[in-house]
Amino acid sequence: MKKKDVQNLLKIDSGTTIRFDNAHHAEFHRQQYEDVLAVAPAKLKLPVGLLEEWKKNIDLEVAINKESDKSVQTAQMMAKDKERDQLLTYFFGVVRINRIAPDEIMRKAADRLNAKIGPYYGIQSDPMDAENLHIIGMRADLEQLAGEVATLGLVPTLSKLYAINDEFVRLYKERRDQSLAVILPSSREIRPKTDEAFDKICIYIVAANLHATDEDRGILSNLITKLNKNTYDFRTRYNEIIAQRKAAAKKKKEKEGGGGEDDKKKPSDPKKPDDGKTPKPGREEDPGEDKA
Repeated sequence: MKKKDVQNLLKIDSGTTIRFDNAHHAEFHRQQYEDVLAVAPAKLKLPVGLLEEWKKNIDLEVAINKESDKSVQTAQMMAKDKERDQLLTYFFGVVRINRIAPDEIMRKAADRLNAKIGPYYGIQSDPMDAENLHIIGMRADLEQLAGEVATLGLVPTLSKLYAINDEFVRLYKERRDQSLAVILPSSREIRPKTDEAFDKICIYIVAANLHATDEDRGILSNLITKLNKNTYDFRTRYNEIIAQRKAAAKKKKEKEGGGGEDDKKKPSDPKKPDDGKTPKPGREEDPGEDKA
């Protein structure tokens, strides 16, 4: 090896990817793989199977990240559950208040509905899947009281409730089916393998560049420059994301801190002492129910 060649030896910065989040890590390797793949394999002097091993691990990381997207489905399910709870609270409230309505027809309709839906009071606090079953059961029971529901003007409310519950069931089944269909290793297991394969490829590319013809050296040098640029860009972007997150967290903390130590010590809405009459948390009770 000539001294001049050693002095001009290009190196690849494989990047400090250990701090990257999973999505950033997978995208970093995907981009690097695409650039390496664009060069003819014969010029890279890679051993058989190494590029395929790297690609396999990248694909696994992408699949693992797709699995993590289930958190989006979970958020959608929780949003639907919140809508269900609000509609149930409104429905139960209308029935209850109309038990003391001045209009006799509305009062009797409310009494009949109350007798039927009594077992369902408080289902808003049940687990989400259990609440789904209760809504289905309540829907069947209320089919016998369609007139009473119409009398209290609750048809639109129940129609919306049933539609939202159906959407919740769809999301629930979709997430469950995906969980059954996919069994993946953890990202903690795969990420080091992806990094190791890339590190080996970098060593081979540098070695190939060192011993290449002048024509091939131009191609490989451009590849090395591109890989280093990718590493720099991804590292910079990641650091910017972290800085933004820290700034947002600091701003949120300052906002929640309020107006100083005195304000922090004084609750804005001090609770009254427990006189023994405060109802315990749990299922709602029917305020119109006769007490023994």
